[in-house]
Amino acid sequence: ALDRLAEARFWPVLEELHLQHQSLSPTAVGVLAKAPAPQLRRLTLRRAGLGSDDAGRLACSAACAELDYLGLGGNPLNAAGAAALAALP
Repeated sequence: ALDRLAEARFWPVLEELHLQHQSLSPTAVGVLAKAPAPQLRRLTLRRAGLGSDDAGRLACSAACAELDYLGLGGNPLNAAGAAALAALP
């Protein structure tokens, strides 16, 4: 399923993605981080089981470079994860 998601044709035009109350594996976070989504402006991953390493991967990703909103409430982030997110432009 993740292979299909990574190869989906919608990424270049996707503006919003909301995955709430979904447990995302590190592999799924990697797919999101590598997604060719230059139009993505709103990303919601609330209660997705994301840890600080996941937050760091997302913060450094091209997929998050142009976000206006990133919703990560309800995820167990520590100070390192918060620092990675605070470094987002």
